[in-house]
Amino acid sequence: MLEKIENELVDKVSFPTNFDVLQQEVDSTKNQYEKIVHSLQLTKNRLINQRNDNYEVKQELANLRKIIRKNDKDKKTINSHTCPKCHSIITDNLELKINTLNNEEDFLFLANELEKESLKVEANIYKEEKKYQQLLDTLKKYEDKLALNSKEISNVLKHKGLMEVRDKLIMDIGNSQVNLKQAQESLK
Repeated sequence: MLEKIENELVDKVSFPTNFDVLQQEVDSTKNQYEKIVHSLQLTKNRLINQRNDNYEVKQELANLRKIIRKNDKDKKTINSHTCPKCHSIITDNLELKINTLNNEEDFLFLANELEKESLKVEANIYKEEKKYQQLLDTLKKYEDKLALNSKEISNVLKHKGLMEVRDKLIMDIGNSQVNLKQAQESLK
């Protein structure tokens, strides 16, 4: 409702008519700023954590791909009837082939799961970046409003000062007129 009233004002300029209202407006503005900054901090921390998580997942995936390549080399060695560990000639390589194929299947499954996790984390990073940008936009709007409010506060203080000077001037004129009448009566 307050925003609607402020939008209806001429030139969008409004200022409190007394100092207590001004103080409440300043406190409200301060609370808005603190809320925006707190949200920015939380979003930044989540972004950092998610980027770290994504880095760790990608490192694990790279390590797993090295293991898969080594397993492929072992599979070729076994197919040539050579033991991949001691390089001796083996006649029955069926058990080693089965173990190698089982390992390969496990590694590929794990690599697939890590890739899914990486995609999930990247999607979360994108969402957090978008949220962070929205918060930055909100902060910009707040700062623009704050610049206008600072102008309004300055206007209020000027207005208050002028009103005090005016009131003092009226009192001085009134006192001067009373003193003038008293001086005129004393001269009679």
